[in-house]
Amino acid sequence: MPHAHDSAQAPHHPKHGRHGRPYHPAPGIIVDVTDAGGRSAAETQRVARNLGYWPFRHCYENALRRDQGLAGKVSLELEVGARGTVERSSIAKATTLRDDNAAACVARQALKIPLPAGEAPGEVTIDVSLSTGDEPVPVPVAVPGASALRDALRAPWDAVGRCYANALADHPDAGGEMDLDFRVLRSGQTSQVVEVAEGEAHFGEESVTRCVLGLYKGMTLPAFPGPRSATSASFVYALHLEPAAETPPEPTANR
Repeated sequence: MPHAHDSAQAPHHPKHGRHGRPYHPAPGIIVDVTDAGGRSAAETQRVARNLGYWPFRHCYENALRRDQGLAGKVSLELEVGARGTVERSSIAKATTLRDDNAAACVARQALKIPLPAGEAPGEVTIDVSLSTGDEPVPVPVAVPGASALRDALRAPWDAVGRCYANALADHPDAGGEMDLDFRVLRSGQTSQVVEVAEGEAHFGEESVTRCVLGLYKGMTLPAFPGPRSATSASFVYALHLEPAAETPPEPTANR
C-alpha cells in the first residue's frame, strides 16, 4: 500500500513546460487589448486583464474537459459606451479557437467587464489567447455503461433550448453551467426520476432553472447501470447553455 509523507525538499518540475516556458500546471490565459477605442490604452489593458482572467479561464477549462488539447485565440469586438459599459460583444473572424461554445462563453463574459470611461462611445478590440497547461484539467468520472441513459437525458434538449431562449429576450447575458442532481428508483428495465434539483453549478437565471427542472421531473429513463440489487441511484447531469455567438457585420465599401 502506498504511503504519503511530507518532503523537506521543494517539488521538482521540468525546467521547461510543454510550450518552451517554465513549468506551469494551469492553462495560460493572455488578454491583450489591441484597440482601446479612444480611451486610455494602459488602463483598458489593466482592467481587461484583471477582471477578465478568471471568467475567461472558467470558459476555457470547461472546454478543456471536452478536449484536453484545445488551444487558440478568441478575438472580440466590443461596443463600449462612454461610461465603459460593454453594450455588445461580437466574435471577430480572427478567432482561431475551434470550440464555438467556449468562444461564445468568452464573448458573454466580456459583456460583464466594466471598462474605463471614455469621452465618447467606441469600439474596443481584445484578443484572448488560450493555451494548455502542463497538467490536464480534472474531468469528472462518467457513469460507465450509461450511453442509453445519456441519450434519454438528451431527448428534451429542444425544450431546454426554448426555456433558455425565452430568458435571453430579457437577459441577453444569461448563460453558463447548470448541474442537475437526479435521484431515480429502478424498476425492471426502467428508472423513474423521483427528484431532480439544481446542483453545485448554479445557473444565473432562475426562470431557466425552474423551466429545465420541470422538463426532467417524473421522467422515465432506462435502467440506471449498476448492480441489479440496487433499487435507487443518484447522479449528476451537467448542462452548459450559451447564446449563439454574434459575429460583426461585413465591412461595406463607401460609394
